[in-house]
Formats: sequence, structure tokens, C-alpha cells
Amino acid sequence: LHALIKAQGIPLYSLPGAEADDIIGTLAKRAVKEGHHVLISTGDKDMAQLVNDYVKLEDSFKDRVLDTDGVFEKFGVWPNQIIDYLTLMGDASDGIMGVPGVGAKTAAKLLTEYGTLDNIIANVDQLKGKLSQNIKDNLDNIKLDHQLASIVCDLPLELDWHELKLTDPNVDALRNLYTELEFRNQLQSLDHPNNPNSSSYKQQASQTIVQNEVKPAQTIETEDQASLTSQDDQLGTANYHTVLTQEAWDQLWQRMQNADHFAIDTETTSLDYRIAEMVGFSIAFDAKDAYYVPLAHNYENAPQQLDREQVLAQIKPVLENEAVKKIGHHLKYDAHISANHGIELKGWYFDSMLASYVLNAAATRHGMDDVARVYLSHLTTTFEQIAGKGAKQKTFNQIEIEVAAHYAAEDAHVTYRLYEVLSNKLKAHPELENILYNIEMPVARILSGMEEDGIRLDHAFLDKLSVEFAKTMEDLENQAMEIAGETFNIASPKQVGEILFDKLGIKGGKKTATGQYSTSESVLEKIEHPLTEIILEHRGLAKLKSTYTDRLIEQSHNDTHRVHTSYHQALTATGRLSSSDPNLQNIPIRRQIGRQIRKAFIAPEGRVLLAADYSQIELRLMAHFSQDDALVHAFQHGQDVHRRTAAEVLGIAIEDVTNDQRRQAKAVNFGLLYGMSEFGLIRQLGFTREESQNYIKQYFQRYPGIYEYMQRTRQV
Repeated sequence: LHALIKAQGIPLYSLPGAEADDIIGTLAKRAVKEGHHVLISTGDKDMAQLVNDYVKLEDSFKDRVLDTDGVFEKFGVWPNQIIDYLTLMGDASDGIMGVPGVGAKTAAKLLTEYGTLDNIIANVDQLKGKLSQNIKDNLDNIKLDHQLASIVCDLPLELDWHELKLTDPNVDALRNLYTELEFRNQLQSLDHPNNPNSSSYKQQASQTIVQNEVKPAQTIETEDQASLTSQDDQLGTANYHTVLTQEAWDQLWQRMQNADHFAIDTETTSLDYRIAEMVGFSIAFDAKDAYYVPLAHNYENAPQQLDREQVLAQIKPVLENEAVKKIGHHLKYDAHISANHGIELKGWYFDSMLASYVLNAAATRHGMDDVARVYLSHLTTTFEQIAGKGAKQKTFNQIEIEVAAHYAAEDAHVTYRLYEVLSNKLKAHPELENILYNIEMPVARILSGMEEDGIRLDHAFLDKLSVEFAKTMEDLENQAMEIAGETFNIASPKQVGEILFDKLGIKGGKKTATGQYSTSESVLEKIEHPLTEIILEHRGLAKLKSTYTDRLIEQSHNDTHRVHTSYHQALTATGRLSSSDPNLQNIPIRRQIGRQIRKAFIAPEGRVLLAADYSQIELRLMAHFSQDDALVHAFQHGQDVHRRTAAEVLGIAIEDVTNDQRRQAKAVNFGLLYGMSEFGLIRQLGFTREESQNYIKQYFQRYPGIYEYMQRTRQV
């Protein structure tokens, strides 16, 4: 089996004495530590213990993805309770005996009531019937089972998860294995002409490549011949040219002036557009040739290059010509780089990143490497491959031109091919084509301008707030020491856990895999004690101070006092924008002290900031599509829809609805539209499971049109 897997080009790794679950857990932990999201495809329930904000499970038996809510929905316990859950109920496949008489339902019920296995054991005398005695009689087995159920996430693996990439199948090895095992059908499939790994397919593909190979009309300095890395590759062949001499540049410049469209990509010193400088640019007028123009490579013994300022001044009229169509991948970034050199990029025509997003908004990645892999079956040269990674990673200006040229030219080549492929796909869906050209592309230009302009900050006000926060935090620390009866670091989760659960003896403490008590916000909020209230308030202020009052000043321009965020247009599945560095969409508003931060954002003299928002736009759309009588009536008569919902569901007069009841109804109104389950309501509103079920049931009884619309949509 191992030989077959390897011959198929599927990466295989094993470690003597280690379980596959432990290897997966270790790799997943490494990936999360590097800031990546992980999807584990499995039918094993013990893997559910790995689920968190960054790790999800693909249930390979039921074809669905489980997040934390999904785990709770499936098992009745949260991911951090799965180990205890398996210990109680047992799992024969992993040799976990379990407690006699305890099945899945009983295990979930016990953990819902007591929280942890340790708490169940501590309160074993309160349990009824044989259950109490069965637990007492199996304490040694329980300890062993708990170890068996726990996935190890710190194995000394000698490979990196980045190495786990698919490669082309080894056809000769497969042929030998299929012959030895008498797999006749598989042998026949190897020679099928439509099989990309068959010899006939490869011969046909090779002939096609030769026939379509394009010779350059003119040679411009050095050139590299791109070749397919796989017979599935749909990038196609092209000539890559490096432009170093004036003569070569004059020829390329003549072509730029005569072009009505081209793909362009900039190479820079940084991904941060605010500080990045152009090192060179690549351009493709078709899928046959791509050119790289190096302008500022300055490593030791770098060859002489064209004068950057002269070249940019020369191409400025073309880049600023609205009639010349520009094709790019993340054109907004290229526009910023152009602006850094005094050029206003115009003629934005096609952005393959946005096209990919429009075609599949649910995809989480729309970078060039990912889009090329999906739509061209092409593995691009990655930046890490030419620049290294980590602390030793080079900036683009330090990369040898011979290496950089192929990388840069490939970017332009790939961008042009993506334009050809994705534009054709969009033509098959006119409504999506309209979204790209008439919504996403114009919005991208607007966002570029917003990022360039930035927003002004009142530094003096932020400084004042920071001092006030620091003073309040100091007062809270003194109060905490007085309650605890000793000095401790209130910012240390380890010390906080020891004070709360060891010294003060507060119940409900549970330890993480590292052996420390969990003191997360969700844990502390469940504890009614004056010290936890102080700790939570201190944490809130510390976050406001570090994230906003101090950090915003650092992120703003010293001269203009303006902060320049980055708006991400191709990120969320719902179509909403997001922003980062800093995140200006998450400025706190729920508490008065957080709302103070908003006062720091100010308009220039003689102008005002206007906050505008659609009034319940999603619910209005739902009323339109569902034609639910009650919801339509509420909008037509100008009623507060959230207050109306609370009144309908709770069976009270609309004037008797409290603000808290309205808040709950609002969470339900918007939550259900985006697929929130009863377990989501449990977490967000603090409902019991029964309360959540009843609320949703009453909701759909009052709004049957919404229920019918959602059911129809699911079926579609």
C-alpha cells in the first residue's frame, strides 16, 4: 500500500512508534503557529480535539466541514472536551475501554453538566445508580484511556509540512505494481489516451508543444524558454526576455506605445506599498512573450541596468492613458507602487485576482500562485524559492537578475493567461461578468484612492487616552493584589490561573495541553468573583492601549498624522471588505471607554466625517426574496424589525420589548441569515440549548416565508 501511495505521487510520512493522528496533530500545530488555516479530512472523531479557530475537520463520511460549532452539533461537546468525551464513552478502534454503561449521550450529558472529566470524578458521589460505582471502579483505566485519547502535537518530526506536496505519478512504478498485484483495470487506465500519465497522452502533448512553440520575432538580450512542469499544465510555452540595454528597451518601448492592452506586474522591495520601491516591472502583450525590465537590482557585481527615473518618465503617459487597457493580478498594489514614483495608473481593465474572487468567493486564497494552480494547473515559481525564507530572506533588489527575470516574466505570462481563461469563464456567466467589470474593478480604484489618502488621527487625544488607560490599569492591578493577598503579574495567564484556581480555590479551572490553567475570556466570564471582573477589565484596557492608543500612533505618518490601511477586496465569502494594518473596521463601539477611540479619527479643517450605513439591508433583501408577509409588513409600515421580531417570537406587545430582548432578536435576525445554528446562539447569547431551540422554532413559526425560502435555497 505504501509503495502504491508513493508511486501515485502522494506524499507519505511515518515515524517509528508514532500514530498517524499524532503526526497530523504535530503538522497542524506547526501550520497554525505560522498563521495558516488547516483543514483535516478524516472520519475519526478523536481528531475533533484539534479543532479551533484555525483548524477545521472535513467529515469525509458526510461531506461537510466541522468548525467548533460543528463539533458541538455532531457530538454534543466542544473540541476541548473531546478527550474527556472519548475517555468516558470509549473508542474500540483506538483501544479506549471507556466507562461501562457510558455511551455517547451519557458522556455528553455529564460533560455539559460538569465541564470536565476531573470535575465529574470530583463529584462522583453525586451521580446516580451504577454510574458512580462504575467510575470509581475504573479510575486506573480512565487515566490510561485519557492518555490514549490525547493526540500528541509535539513530535520531533524531521520534515516540514511545506514539503507535503503532490508530485507527478511514477507511471513505470505504477505499471510494475499493478502487474504484480494483478490490477488489470488500473493497468488499462494507464494506457488510456485521456489519462494525463499515459504514454500516448504524453506523446500527443509533446507534439502539441512543439507545434505551438513560438520563436521570438526579435531577441532582446538574455532569454529563458519556459517549459511545462506537468502534462496537465495549461500555461503554455512562451519566450521570457530580460531587457538590459538601451537598444532592447527601445524595441520594447515601441511595442508598448502601439499596444491597446497588456499585462503588467511590478517587482518591489516590500509588500508594504507605503514603503516599497520599484525594482523592475514585467509586461506581456500576449501569451507568447513576456519581458522583465530590471531597474534597481543593487547586489554586488549586479550588471548595469536602465535608469529607473528615465524609464518611468518615459512610460508614464502610457500608464496614465485610460484608453490603454491594463491587466494585472492585484492591480491596486501596482497602482500604489506607480503612485510612489509619481505615476497615476489608469485604464484598469482586468484583475485576475478579483476575477477569481467573483467566480468563487468561497475560496480562501486568490493569490497568483493559487489561482494559477486552480485554473492553469500550473505550479508557479514562488518568491521563497528564489529569495529564501525567514530572517535570511532576500529583498527583490538583492536577487540575481538571471533568477529574478524568470520569476518576474512568469508573473506577467501567468497574468495574461489568467486573463484569457478567466475572461472566457466570465462570459459564460454574464451576471458575474457584470459584477467584475461594473462593480469590483471600479471599487478597486476607489479603494486605492482611499488607501492613498488615509484618515487623519488626533495624536494628542490618543496620547491623553493612553495615559488615562495606564493609570486605570495600575489602579486595577493594585485592587487585584489586595484581593489575592499577594503580588502577581496580572498579565500572566499562568500566574492568574494559579491565583484563581490554586490559591483562591475557585472551581471550574481546567488545564490546557501545556499544563497551565486556561484563563481565556470565555472561561473567566463564567466565574462570578470580583477578581475575575478586575482581570477582564484590565485585559480590555490593555488591548485598547496596545492595539489602538499606542499602535495607531506608530502606524500613522509622522508628518501628516494620517493612517493608511489596506482594504482587502477578495477575502470574505460574503462580499464584505476587510482591512488590516490597521484594521479600521473593528474600532470598538460596544463600551463607552472603547467608543472614545473613535473620537481620535478626525476630518481636516473645514470638513466633516460622515458615517453612513444601509438600514438592515440584509433583512430587506430577505423580505424581497422570501416575500414573508410579516417581514414585508414590518418594512412597509416603518417598524423596528428587530423589536417586531422580539415581540412576535416572545408573544408580547411591541412597546413592551426591552432593549436586551431587541438585542437578542437582532442577533437571531442576522445570525440565521448567515447560517448560524442553535449552538451559535448558545455561544453568542448565552441561551441554554432548549431556549435556543425554542427561539428558533418560534422564529420560523412567525416567519414561515423565511423558512421556506431558506429550505429552497439549500436544495438549490
